[in-house]
Amino acid sequence: MIKESERLIQLGKQMLDEALGEDRTIWMERMLGEMPNIMPVLEWLEQEQETLYGLQLTYVLQEIWFEEAYTVDGLHWFKTFLTQDQDGIPPAARASSLDLAGAFALNLGQYQEAQQLKKEGLDICRTLSDESQLAYSLMHYGHLVGSALGEFEEAKQHYQEAFALFEQLEDECGLALAAGNLAKTHYSLKEWPLMMNMLQFGLPKTQVCGTSWESALNLGWVSGFFLQNGQYPLAVQFASASKTHQERLAVSMPEIFLTQFKSILSDIKEDDRFPSTRSEWDAGQVMSLETAVSEAIEQLGQVQIGV
Repeated sequence: MIKESERLIQLGKQMLDEALGEDRTIWMERMLGEMPNIMPVLEWLEQEQETLYGLQLTYVLQEIWFEEAYTVDGLHWFKTFLTQDQDGIPPAARASSLDLAGAFALNLGQYQEAQQLKKEGLDICRTLSDESQLAYSLMHYGHLVGSALGEFEEAKQHYQEAFALFEQLEDECGLALAAGNLAKTHYSLKEWPLMMNMLQFGLPKTQVCGTSWESALNLGWVSGFFLQNGQYPLAVQFASASKTHQERLAVSMPEIFLTQFKSILSDIKEDDRFPSTRSEWDAGQVMSLETAVSEAIEQLGQVQIGV
């Protein structure tokens, strides 16, 4: 079973490399096809107290667990291995596992447990020398306090600390993610100039990093910005492009993370001007993701803020 565990861990690592890219669907289907093999392996690892292998396998299967049908299983397996004897478990591995277990609790609406798990993971990260892991843990904790608990000022502080760490590390892809989350938070706080700055900073980096899902999400914030700035046709076009590519990429997201974009869509469609912007909506639906992001960057560069 150890060899089978190692095979599945390696396969899961390959899936993670493609998780938010254009080949996501292919890899998800492949890993879902492995589920009849995965569950007996996890049960054997639990029985034999092979905690490190159990945590590693559970970790690399995170994209499966984020699918609604499997989230309860993901949280179960993390809690199972996190409560076994932790001798020989690297603190970094425990911190990552706590962070992800918190994410699954969050997706299940168990906010108090999510906060406890994520806080323990973040506290461990602060004792380690891995600034990259700390930066990602800070961002994930920001998701919890912002999107779930509505504490946007606190979320902003976590995202800003993560942004500073990524800057020190010269991590362009980390900066792209932090900028997108800061843009979303500035939207919630109605900090329009700061939001525009983060979109202008982060969008080109999502193109370089190939983070398709992040690009699709950011187009939604671009739409929200133009809506607030009184540029309704552009808001319609980028909302359409964002919705189209989110649906195409099919990343499973809990409702709390979609509320803001759904609100933007609702405001756009309920506007009396919507019937006259059918051409903009149709244009957004047929734009490639790369074209839509390039167009967003160009349009943001021409903005005079009126909000």
